[in-house]
Amino acid sequence: MRSAGVIGKSAATHDAATSVDLYDSSRNHSVCDTGKWVEGLFTRVPDQPAFAHPDARGHRSAADHVAAAMLGSIGVG
Repeated sequence: MRSAGVIGKSAATHDAATSVDLYDSSRNHSVCDTGKWVEGLFTRVPDQPAFAHPDARGHRSAADHVAAAMLGSIGVG
């Protein structure tokens, strides 16, 4: 199970918590995609992690989804 699923299940056990799953909305926008929303730092050493962080488009998409969830939770939008 991807981490968003685990977080969503955990949030569901608490009445006031909501999880915003960005998995589907960010599909085809990874660091290797033409329309990427992230920038990354990679090494050629297989056992070292790669680091990726959203760019402005990635942040905007996440902010839009979080805002929609917040407004939806209070019955607006």
